[in-house]
Amino acid sequence: MRTRDPVLTVAKPVEFFDTDMAGIVHFSCFFRYMEFAEARLFESLGFPLIQQSSGSFSGFPRVKAECQYSAPLYFGETVQIEIYVDAVGTSSITYSFRFRVTKGEGTGLIAKGTMTTVFASVKNPGDPLRSVAIPDALRAQLSACVASAGSTQSSAQAQQ
Repeated sequence: MRTRDPVLTVAKPVEFFDTDMAGIVHFSCFFRYMEFAEARLFESLGFPLIQQSSGSFSGFPRVKAECQYSAPLYFGETVQIEIYVDAVGTSSITYSFRFRVTKGEGTGLIAKGTMTTVFASVKNPGDPLRSVAIPDALRAQLSACVASAGSTQSSAQAQQ
């Protein structure tokens, strides 16, 4: 069985403020790393994560996020964050992530995560968010990522 390629891989140095006194990255930072990779993906597609139009705001709040850890990540290391687009619905996107760090001669998997977002809009501050359809142009780009993850990687990385 062939392993699919990520849509995009981004590198992020581990900052001191990401760690505890032992220099180990706090578990919650991996959720920020997921959002970091998602933002780079949207930049590569030329689409903003948050949109404002005529006083209303649209964006992608998270409805589910998980992370499983298999090894520690330390201050001074650089984490490679691989992002995969697993599914695109009418208003939702499901991603998976692989976190790797290079040590010595090899690259080791240190964590895996998933995140589901829903495209939502709010007309006025204080109004409830409501789920809306992902714009057609963005849905087409993201659907292409699901269909051909390997061929999308090189074009997305070239735009970083």
